[in-house]
Amino acid sequence: MASTEDEELAQRIVQTILRASVSRYDYNRGQSVPDLRIDYKDGHVGFVEVVADWSPAYRAMDAMLHGGNDELVIAGMRYDWWIWPAVNAPIKRLRHELPLLLGELEKAGLTFDHRCDATLRARMAASPFAPEFDKLRIERIVAGPRATDGGVARLVLPGVSGDAAIHIDRIASWVGEFVERSTDVPRKLAETGAEERHAFIVVTLTSEWDVFHALTMDGYSHLPSVDPVLPDEVTHVWLLNTSGDRCIAWFPEKGWFDYAAVMNNERSTTQRQPRPVCTSADDGITAPGSI
Repeated sequence: MASTEDEELAQRIVQTILRASVSRYDYNRGQSVPDLRIDYKDGHVGFVEVVADWSPAYRAMDAMLHGGNDELVIAGMRYDWWIWPAVNAPIKRLRHELPLLLGELEKAGLTFDHRCDATLRARMAASPFAPEFDKLRIERIVAGPRATDGGVARLVLPGVSGDAAIHIDRIASWVGEFVERSTDVPRKLAETGAEERHAFIVVTLTSEWDVFHALTMDGYSHLPSVDPVLPDEVTHVWLLNTSGDRCIAWFPEKGWFDYAAVMNNERSTTQRQPRPVCTSADDGITAPGSI
């Protein structure tokens, strides 16, 4: 499910590229219809359904942690602690058992060298507390200097990671698979009867790594070399990664193109005022940082 912010950003991007009027179509309609309507100057119309690829488990954890469960003050601790639970971790049980666990870690002198790096999980697995970490589904844990009189344990949403190599063509096959799974998208678009039916997909921290990674890397501008396989109900597709601020799209008559590249080309060949580009920290989702 896409947020209002996702839909508004999609509206601005689609309107900028198509140079057509794009309006919120589902606003206050009280029925299941596409999110956006495109009205071209020649009178024909198109529709856009905006969908975000969020894992339900991740969204549930995000809501729980941001509901005041992300920090726990523990008197008598020597350090502050950062804990990355798995998305299916039992948060209430974890909060209940953390004071005893962290006390035992400090007594044993296990701070994991105050380093949250690529070796951390191996060091955790080699410690005598590995069974406890597994039981509570703790993926990473590390101590740091104490910033207050009492120690603070901070629960951090898991980030995303994977192979450093970029497999850009995976995007083409993934798009078709995602749209097929998201049954509301083709259904809503088909019911419009319009010739143009756009799926606008917001890629997130919980999307498949190859897709997220290819749309996040700074300076990476390659596009898939193959067309997506889409159901008949979907004619055009857009992908936006708000974590990396890259937006690409596929049109049947144009193939793959990059939103920023189109805008940059227009600026270099015309005297028009710069148009807004698909980069906005306010619209983004920031991945958890290291300590």
